[in-house]
Amino acid sequence: MNRLFLFSIIVLLSTGLKQEVNGQFLSLQLNIEPELRTTIEQELNFGVIATNAGRVDVALGDLNMGIFRIRAYRTQNIYLSLDHPDVLVNEEESVDDEIPLELYIAYSYSNEEDYLGAIEIPNNQTYLPITENLSARFRSSSVDNWKELLLYLYGNLTVNNIAAGQYSGYATLIIDYD
Repeated sequence: MNRLFLFSIIVLLSTGLKQEVNGQFLSLQLNIEPELRTTIEQELNFGVIATNAGRVDVALGDLNMGIFRIRAYRTQNIYLSLDHPDVLVNEEESVDDEIPLELYIAYSYSNEEDYLGAIEIPNNQTYLPITENLSARFRSSSVDNWKELLLYLYGNLTVNNIAAGQYSGYATLIIDYD
């Protein structure tokens, strides 16, 4: 999302005793890049699961894990938190069955999808500084002002003897920055 700012500047010039007033009007239009951008590279997918399947895991590094990319200014600080339900509920109102759900997130400062070096976020909330890579700064005369952070979403659910149907819940990844 680009933000568009319109600035109007009025300049009044005055000359001493004659009290003449000369004025100018200047209209300036600026396109300013957003300070943070988040994209979903891949959604978390547990797939189709049979009744009594037991524990179903999507581990860190599995093909079905969720991947988010955050692009931020190199000096920003990011506050992350993952809010998710403890259970998935059947979409049929007459069915009371639930599927227990556990979700986790991990992050990596790598610009490649390198989950092996990812760090798990305890309690699914943390503060992360977006830092400048100093070694890259000395290799090149130009400094990239934008850095990327990868987030990996994974977890498990336990499917017991439940009614067939669609089970759902909403997970929210909250990203604040300064």
